[in-house]
Amino acid sequence: MKNNSGRLSLRKRLGLEIALKIRNNLRELHPLRQLFWECTLQCNLACKHCGSDCRKMSEQKDMPAADFLQVVDSITPHVNPNEVNIIITGGEPLMRDDQRLKRWGWLFIAKVIHGGLCPMGCI
Repeated sequence: MKNNSGRLSLRKRLGLEIALKIRNNLRELHPLRQLFWECTLQCNLACKHCGSDCRKMSEQKDMPAADFLQVVDSITPHVNPNEVNIIITGGEPLMRDDQRLKRWGWLFIAKVIHGGLCPMGCI
C-alpha cells in the first residue's frame, strides 16, 4: 500500500526487493529445462505448415547418436537429469538408421514425429 506521501510502505519495498533478487538470481542461473536435438533433416513428407527445411534425401549428414550421447554425458554433471526434458525432433526422427536411442536415466525423452512411418498402433 502507498502511504499519504505516495511512497510504498517498507514492507512492500522489501517484498519487491526480494522478488527482484530472486528473479535476477534465476536469470543468472538460467537452468536447463529442455534440450532439443534436431537429429535429422530427412523427412518423407513436405508439409507446408512445417518450419523445418527438410527433404527426403538431405545433403547434410545426420549427427551420429554417439556424438549426441557424448554431449548429454558432458552436461549431466551440471544439471539434474530428473528436471530436464530431452526432445528429439527433425525432420522425421524415424528416418534415421539408428533407432537405439532410449532413456538414459533422464526424466523424459520424447520424439516429435509426424506418425507416417509408424506401424498401426505404435502411437
